[in-house]
Amino acid sequence: MQRSDVAWGKRTRWALLAAGWLGGLGAASLPGGCSLPREGAQDSPCATDGECLDQDGNPCMEDFCNSDGQCDSRRYDSGPPPLAQKAGDCQLGECENDQPAVKPDESDVPVNPCVEATCNGTELTMTPKANLETCSVGSGNGYCMDGECVVSCTPENATAVCDDAN
Repeated sequence: MQRSDVAWGKRTRWALLAAGWLGGLGAASLPGGCSLPREGAQDSPCATDGECLDQDGNPCMEDFCNSDGQCDSRRYDSGPPPLAQKAGDCQLGECENDQPAVKPDESDVPVNPCVEATCNGTELTMTPKANLETCSVGSGNGYCMDGECVVSCTPENATAVCDDAN
């Protein structure tokens, strides 16, 4: 046996061993932090659509359990559902080309009687009103102090303004 035959044999055995080891792991982690992801829905077996919710992380696509028992995604038949919105951030989230997108929403400003809030595109600007300017919260009247409405509790407004659920 020649030296090259021995080396080839060792390399072949190592390659076959590595292929078998990696092939049985799915998304295998290798020393040094590398990973080998497997493509397709192979890593997400399922029996019902409910087991596949948000598998792909894309709220604009419907996740479902396909006929092969694997999680998959497709376009919604009746269009995508509305995306979750954060109030007061000058942004409107919606689906565009099956992907989440953010658009400016000039009317999406926080409601605070002691702050002037405006949108410039998707950027929110909040400017506190002058201290001691009058304001109201619920049925209570008060004054602005550092961007907050301060309302004194009286017997007339105690239930609507001063109830802290204790």
